[in-house]
Amino acid sequence: MLRVHEPLRSPDGSATVPLSRYDNSRPPLWLGATPFSHLPFILGAGGMIVTKRAYEPASASDGYRVMIDRLWPRGVSKAKARLEAWEKDIAPSRGLREWYGHDPAKWPEFRRRYTRELRASPAKTVLDDLARRAKKGRVTLVFASKAADISDVAVLERLLNRRLRSPLDPLPLDSAASPRPGRAHRA
Repeated sequence: MLRVHEPLRSPDGSATVPLSRYDNSRPPLWLGATPFSHLPFILGAGGMIVTKRAYEPASASDGYRVMIDRLWPRGVSKAKARLEAWEKDIAPSRGLREWYGHDPAKWPEFRRRYTRELRASPAKTVLDDLARRAKKGRVTLVFASKAADISDVAVLERLLNRRLRSPLDPLPLDSAASPRPGRAHRA
């Protein structure tokens, strides 16, 4: 059993990380950039979905990097982005993107409409592929928006993480987008 004051060793045994709750200043490189990125290693999880802005530098720990925006981010070269794929099929449609305009008041309705768009055949195929890759390793969703918490990346990350936890439902709907009781639902 691991105690709070015992250090955690890196996979190769060369570095240690103190597990004291007071020493979380900076994790070593093998743990990645976020404070909790070591949990899948400790718990033995297969893979994960993470997000990263296109303007942040790519790193080896990103795994499979995929751009999820329909428009290329300004000022970022394709060489600097170091992407494995650019999946425009899972980006919001032009009409939805222009209607939404990152207006926080429209966020709940954007989520519903965008989730509905993701049920289309081309998007479903891409989501299946990303979920399959995430079960084997890390998948990084690369995006350009400054407001990640109210953008398409938040919807995609939540949807893909739910798919990883619940393999029986291939495309779980957002709770806000589920049909109302008593109404017919067409598949």
